[in-house]
Amino acid sequence: MSLRFFFLCVFGALSTEELREFEVIEQIFSFPTTLEVRGNLDRIATVRQDWLVFPPTFSLEDSEGNTLATAVYRMNPLILIADIFDKDGSLLATIEEEILRILPWAKYKLFSPTGEHIATAEMNVWGTQFDLASPSNQLYASLWRPFFRLGRDHWKVEIYEEGRIDFSLVVFLTIFQTTRDERRNHTNDLLSLLPVAS
Repeated sequence: MSLRFFFLCVFGALSTEELREFEVIEQIFSFPTTLEVRGNLDRIATVRQDWLVFPPTFSLEDSEGNTLATAVYRMNPLILIADIFDKDGSLLATIEEEILRILPWAKYKLFSPTGEHIATAEMNVWGTQFDLASPSNQLYASLWRPFFRLGRDHWKVEIYEEGRIDFSLVVFLTIFQTTRDERRNHTNDLLSLLPVAS
């Protein structure tokens, strides 16, 4: 399955031309985590972590509130796996993240429903940029966020014409990384409360 086919299945009604550049902005006072996808200052879609659902589930909705795709986590000891389903519940792709890493800080791999490795997203050492590329290193998209985030993530995204990729994968990558950073910060906060042995 090609990436083009995958994204046309999910977003056939949306034009790739209008989604070449957009922003994914975390909402400050949202619980659970919610990010808005904006292009030309208009809300295109919303992605959010579903409330009180186990395993953790994320929903991508269009501006009218219709579900376009969902991502459901499954865990194993060393890899975080998210299965992406279309609105009818058919598996579209799987994203895997190695949890225990040193460099790069984050790395996600995308697999087709048949298990074919079709893309990789790697974060730079500063935690500010993802490059999404094919296994042959054809660059599909780049995602940037500021080094100093002041309480929320604000991603800027550019999708390259030669990659011919739509925006759903990129949007799921942003919320996966945002929630990953939040989990790490909460863990560090809890660890700081533990008494230090003298």
